[in-house]
Amino acid sequence: MCGRFAINHSLKEAAEIFGCNDLEGAPSRYNIAPTQPIPVIFQEFNKREMRLMRWGFLPGWVKEPKDFSLIINARSESVFEKPSFKSAIRHRRCIIPASGFYEWHRSGQQKTPYYIAPKNGEMLGYAGLYETYAHANGSEIDTVCFLTTEASSDIAAVHHRMPVLVPPTLADVWLDCVEHSPKDVSFLYGNERNDFYNITPVSDRVNAVRNDDAELQNRVEVKDEAEQKKTDQNSSQLSLF
Repeated sequence: MCGRFAINHSLKEAAEIFGCNDLEGAPSRYNIAPTQPIPVIFQEFNKREMRLMRWGFLPGWVKEPKDFSLIINARSESVFEKPSFKSAIRHRRCIIPASGFYEWHRSGQQKTPYYIAPKNGEMLGYAGLYETYAHANGSEIDTVCFLTTEASSDIAAVHHRMPVLVPPTLADVWLDCVEHSPKDVSFLYGNERNDFYNITPVSDRVNAVRNDDAELQNRVEVKDEAEQKKTDQNSSQLSLF
């Protein structure tokens, strides 16, 4: 986690909730993948701003981005220790607005995708870290990753990790990197609530990034592995004719 997420809500709503500018004209997105630009809310000089950043964090010390593994998530338990995140957790914390996220549950050889979204339908803010990477050729790119924590017991049935939630009431604490140290915000990492999310099995169409429509979030029937194998075999036999 987190490998895909969605923003069904208007970013105008995110701007109102978190007190920043709106990215006008941004469309709803139902299958956002790593390396794509995503809206990010951050605070500098006591002013909040929403800006598009590339999902895929690049630490400032990286010499050649193409030789560096893409970082889409950072584990909150070790973020203070990892060289990649030491500076960002102190100085560049951010919020990633979202409507929900996708996770895959593995059972044997079968992987079933689930869409996980709050039961009350509210817009969410997830904790993130950002870095403006300056390449040796003079170009710059804003990059970002999610912060993750141990999953609540209900989500743990699908996957052992989940994104760290930042409620609007705690946005001031998380975003203000001057007044609030990394230790001051660490309580957020264990702030996950059971029975907060709907956990919905969805179509494996979400596996393909080109699919980006509201139907991706519709509930589908989950087949067990034996049943899926039988279906695959039948499909294979039919293809011969």
